[in-house]
Amino acid sequence: MMVKFTIKLAFVLTCSTCYPQQFEQARFSHGLAPFESDGRYGFIDAFGKFAIDAKFEKCSVFSEGCAAVRIEGKWGYLQTNGQFVSPFRYDEAKPFAEGIACISIDEQYGFIDVLGNLIIKPQFEFAQSFSEGLALVKKNGVFYYIDRTGGVVLRPKIEDASSYGSFQEGLAYFILSNEKFGFLDRRGRIAIEPEFECASNWLPDGFREGKAVVSDGVKFGYVDVSGQLSINFDFCFADSFHEGLARASRNGVTIGYIDHHGKFLIEPVLHNGLEFREGLAITRTNDSIKVINREGNVAIEKIKAKASGK
Repeated sequence: MMVKFTIKLAFVLTCSTCYPQQFEQARFSHGLAPFESDGRYGFIDAFGKFAIDAKFEKCSVFSEGCAAVRIEGKWGYLQTNGQFVSPFRYDEAKPFAEGIACISIDEQYGFIDVLGNLIIKPQFEFAQSFSEGLALVKKNGVFYYIDRTGGVVLRPKIEDASSYGSFQEGLAYFILSNEKFGFLDRRGRIAIEPEFECASNWLPDGFREGKAVVSDGVKFGYVDVSGQLSINFDFCFADSFHEGLARASRNGVTIGYIDHHGKFLIEPVLHNGLEFREGLAITRTNDSIKVINREGNVAIEKIKAKASGK
């Protein structure tokens, strides 16, 4: 059934026309997607109906039953039924991952459980969410990976590395000071040599569904976990795979969705779009915002939409 709704979704756009950017957090999870109306954020369901009123300054997607929301400059968490599960006391709050969420208080990062109890006290100058049992943190200028107890598991020592990513499918990216990047394994050893380029307005994401997006400095393609090129450098823009499909563009203006062979299953006629979650993706063509299914058919139609940026 196709349903029409008239809310306004937010966009994050950049001056670059080569890299279509995401709408701000507007993806479905737990049957709900964030929306923005008159400068406030709430959630709609998969039928386009208002599920949680737009009353928050900012919000994240739902993850593990909770979403981070901001009121009067402070972040807390609420459940899919709209009930709050933690006080609004955090300066930053990331989505839950593996039962733990990364938060910050007074510019120090730590981790809490779903009840708001501190699991690892705020002490880091930088931290990422847990992934595959590890979280990347930075303290006193040094990067390392910790476990759920806060114990140090790995101190990567890649020469000239300026930053690292989370582990996904057993590998984590590292970026050198010359903006080349590769991947390391859980022992800290180089698994894929740093022969790929960080492009303008783009950083690596990591492996998903057996592939990672890489760049030769001009175009984008994909490698598998052995480092072999599995989809050629054919795209002006490419994104990670979700539910068997990935956003991609050959002309840098319109995007579509490709399969694991690099073939467009949804033609590149969209001006923007998010990854598929729970069988749905939010897309934009000119000023029309629609939710499509994996066949490219409209599941929810958005009319009279306006972008919050230009």
